[in-house]
Amino acid sequence: MTNHEVEVSTKRHVAYFLRCLDLLPYIYTSNDLNRITLAYFCIVGLDLLNALQDVPLEKKEPWKDWIYRCQVEGGGFRGSPQVEGLGRRYDPGHLPSTYFALAALISLRDDLTRVDREGTLDLVRRLQRKDGSFAPFVMEMVDGRGDELGGEVDMRFTYCASAVQYILRGNDCKVEDVKVDRAVDYVKSSINYDGGIGQGPGCESHAGLTYCGVAALSLLGRVDALPNLRQTIRFLTSLQNPVNAPPPTEDTDAAPDDEDEDEYDPGGGFCGRYNKMTDTCYSFWVSGSLSLLPSTSNPPPLDLIDKGANRQYLLQHTQHKIGGFGKNAGDPPDVLHSCLGLASLAVQGEEGLQRLDAALCVAEGAREFLITLRTGHPSVKRL
Repeated sequence: MTNHEVEVSTKRHVAYFLRCLDLLPYIYTSNDLNRITLAYFCIVGLDLLNALQDVPLEKKEPWKDWIYRCQVEGGGFRGSPQVEGLGRRYDPGHLPSTYFALAALISLRDDLTRVDREGTLDLVRRLQRKDGSFAPFVMEMVDGRGDELGGEVDMRFTYCASAVQYILRGNDCKVEDVKVDRAVDYVKSSINYDGGIGQGPGCESHAGLTYCGVAALSLLGRVDALPNLRQTIRFLTSLQNPVNAPPPTEDTDAAPDDEDEDEYDPGGGFCGRYNKMTDTCYSFWVSGSLSLLPSTSNPPPLDLIDKGANRQYLLQHTQHKIGGFGKNAGDPPDVLHSCLGLASLAVQGEEGLQRLDAALCVAEGAREFLITLRTGHPSVKRL
């Protein structure tokens, strides 16, 4: 099958996402506390497929109501209604869940009037650490005598904080802003010699975390703060694995050889770190990052990758016959890789898909709707 013969299986993907929004397979049981994240992937996937507009209001309105049920008193969202009512210590506003909830709501074209805007922005401000990074939640201390920041240090939280700020912050907001310069310095301190960004200072460069750092800077209006743009571009483009020929047909009469049992990697897509297998989600983490970098060179950063090879990896090897995309070639689909596979294709301008706002990781139509909410008219420019 040639690259030109493979196409996006739109109808199957739409059916897959709708099915998952109604009833998730049992394999997701361990993710019950992250259901708002799973919903986000399905909703954004449908939006990229231009299918949300065809979902009847009597179906979409309950989706919105369910998301708002996850809003926490005082600001922010929880990851699932399952922890509702457990008190501030065990049911705090959660930063990633807040981002996923807001991104899903604007994808559903909700006007956000039910969001506790000032409370949520105040939560984000309180989540910022002295080094500029962000914690995922504020937890009430055991003795009830104050709050403490909970969770690990992770570049993903810096991205989520920047995205929440971007979605909710307006010119008339009375809440004190986060310390932007400290956040920018934290991202810069996490850049390694190879131009990639790690989980924090001194951590290994990683495509997903590089995306989080680059996208955070973009949403904060500070992407020009990257100290060595050329190195970052080189790091990202070097993560595209070469196309590999399929393995020879197995001789069923031959004795099994453990050395031949390695999983086949067709290549063409991207890995997250050097010498790792090609993986669907990294097609977006890399292409999305490149699309956000300043186009100071000719060709622009996104044109430095082999888009055709990436497209063929996604559509021929990880696109599944029942709909959705798997993590690796031949894997069953899951909602994360299904959404991000489409996101990478949308970044590359795949026919039939909405273009993607790579910084917010929502369809362009959702960002246009957000801008219209703020200004009363659409605009292609960032706020």
